[in-house]
Amino acid sequence: MINKKIRACAALCLLFICCLLSLSSCDLQGIASDMPSIINPGNGDKGGVYIDGKLTNTIEPEYKSDIFTSFDKMQQNLYCAAYTALSGMHNEFKITGIDYEEYMDEYAEVLTALINDFPEFFWLNGYVEANAEYLSNSDVGNVTFTMGVYDYWKNKNISDAAEELEAKIDSILYEIEKNNPGNDYEKAKLAHHLIVNSVEYDIESYDKGDSIDSRSDAFTNSVYGALTDGKALCGGYAKAFSLLMHRMGIECEYVTGKANDGPHAWNVIRLEGEYYHVDLTWDDSDGENDNVLYNYFCVTDEDISKTHTIDKEYRYIKANGEKYNYFVYESLYFDEYDFDAINTKSAERAGESVFAIRFKTEEAMDDAVLDLLTFGKIDDLSIVAGATFYTDMIDENLYIITIVIIK
Repeated sequence: MINKKIRACAALCLLFICCLLSLSSCDLQGIASDMPSIINPGNGDKGGVYIDGKLTNTIEPEYKSDIFTSFDKMQQNLYCAAYTALSGMHNEFKITGIDYEEYMDEYAEVLTALINDFPEFFWLNGYVEANAEYLSNSDVGNVTFTMGVYDYWKNKNISDAAEELEAKIDSILYEIEKNNPGNDYEKAKLAHHLIVNSVEYDIESYDKGDSIDSRSDAFTNSVYGALTDGKALCGGYAKAFSLLMHRMGIECEYVTGKANDGPHAWNVIRLEGEYYHVDLTWDDSDGENDNVLYNYFCVTDEDISKTHTIDKEYRYIKANGEKYNYFVYESLYFDEYDFDAINTKSAERAGESVFAIRFKTEEAMDDAVLDLLTFGKIDDLSIVAGATFYTDMIDENLYIITIVIIK
């Protein structure tokens, strides 16, 4: 959960700076703090960004998140400097001739946003170190930023791995495009389906916890692991979805928090100016037979809060959109139980392996459970006709009944 750890330490960093006015790096995932050194006034550095020892013109990314556009000029300058360095496969850069204290106050939030906005920088492990130099009796100084790299990727050809990832991204985007999605909802739904259907939840790494090997550590919560290795934990699912949304010009945030009291990651997506939560991990039923769920595709704050707790730094995003909730948009949302109306929808989806319906209230869902499951009327639904076997699932939090067909 990279983002959570970095941001959690940002507040501590700010607190120590305010108290001491001399701290040069905050403890981001365990990085030690250093006292700032004094610049030699004759060192010859010109003001600007230095990458690999060379004065460099920075570039703005083509994709600009809502967070980036909300940043002030200083924050955007830092963001673009880091982006420029990482785009050239450099994990260290220096900014000279600046108000170093201002940069030290802001760097954790800015670089966290960058890492979340660009999961294609998959080799980063989330550790960030900032070391300041200052000119005596002056606010001007230099800051060197170092972004940590997973042990697995050290001394490896990251360019080849990046090309492999880009090829996989291109193939997924081509698959989406050839299906002629009519709007951003359909693009997002296709991306959701393709990721969930091709990625296996890495239960082995989950069970090992902190004792996983260096390869699993680098892969399991990365977009690279999800899309090229076909195996990931929640962070990998969410980063893969975020990256694909960005490539299609759809605003999508990678967020962290807790789900059922455990650390978790998912997304918040913007469609037609409204925000929705999307949790691909929780929509991955078993990774087989195209059994992709959409229970957590485009849900509201109220919906997600029943099982998830989002980290407080993300709460500025209010996800209250309803139009593009999967069940609302697909006309699978019912105010009350009506067998005939539900059967009509099941007939329209004949041949599909998953049929799910959502109810407005718990009482309506209870009526459906009683009639369909207890009294066995589920066998009269068109969707199960000819099925060799089927199973049913109930989501008591969102009032959803799902039927999985096995032909």
